[in-house]
Amino acid sequence: MKLIDKMQTKKWKIRFLIIYAGIVISVVVSLSFPLVLREPTPVPERVPLHEQYWFVVGTLFILMLIGMLAREAYNKLTKSMSFNWTSFFIASIVSPIIFGAVYGSISALEINVPSVIFCFQNGFFWNSIFERLEPTT
Repeated sequence: MKLIDKMQTKKWKIRFLIIYAGIVISVVVSLSFPLVLREPTPVPERVPLHEQYWFVVGTLFILMLIGMLAREAYNKLTKSMSFNWTSFFIASIVSPIIFGAVYGSISALEINVPSVIFCFQNGFFWNSIFERLEPTT
């Protein structure tokens, strides 16, 4: 009797595994069926680095900072002044304000010769804007 019971339990285990595998396969097929029938989504084209928004904005901002640094080097060479890191530090604090005006003035956000010159120029002459301002009391 024990041998028959063991054979029957093995048969039931095999039957259970076959039924379970059939259910799993039918569920997987039924869930993946809509994925097979739908239209494939188009793969977005990769935008080159020089056309990506943050790369362009970051490059123009760095060019403006280079203009500010060039202004300090110009003062050192022409006025025989020592290189003033304090002035450059103040310029870097003010740079987001100046870059806001630069960013608003550039019509096409791309790296080209006019935008490079414009950013460098605004960095170079950053202090002329603030020298004209009178202190408020």
